[in-house]
Amino acid sequence: MKRPSSHPWMALIPLGHVDPKHLEAVARTLVHTFRMETRQMSPWPLPPEGFDSARTQYNSRRILTLLEDKAPSGPVKVLAVTAMRLFSPIFSHVFGEAQLGGRCAVISCHPLLPPEGLHRERRRLVVDRLTKEAVHEMGHCFGLHHCLDPLCAMRLCLTLEEIDTRRPSFCPACAQLLQESLAKHLSSPD
Repeated sequence: MKRPSSHPWMALIPLGHVDPKHLEAVARTLVHTFRMETRQMSPWPLPPEGFDSARTQYNSRRILTLLEDKAPSGPVKVLAVTAMRLFSPIFSHVFGEAQLGGRCAVISCHPLLPPEGLHRERRRLVVDRLTKEAVHEMGHCFGLHHCLDPLCAMRLCLTLEEIDTRRPSFCPACAQLLQESLAKHLSSPD
């Protein structure tokens, strides 16, 4: 792991095995969207304390707490990516979850996979969905709330069809809020 930086950056952390091509696509999207250095970290093992055996899923809130405790120090935002199923106490499954205005977010590839397998077109669909979710959850880390614009990256999506119609970019209002948040984050020492 590289030394902590005094400049704000993003850490991309695979939890368990995640397709390297998916991680590369997410990293490129984060750099392009947020204009911050993004470092892909070594994989972390899936945290056993985040697993709910009754649901056979990982609790996204517990994972966020663990990420916060073990995240690199300094001015860093953390996005964990897993191939395992996630839930939160109020939803039976989630595509991802983030700390609003905080440091950490987690997304899952699992619910984004098409049921027919991973042919070339289907792989592109998974990458498209995954990058949209990464932008959405990191938007929350920068303080953005859900948006009513049906094309905005910050639109709340509860179905795959909604994700597929959402863009990986922000509407003008959310883009302005993001720029203000980034300016504060980039000027803050930590």
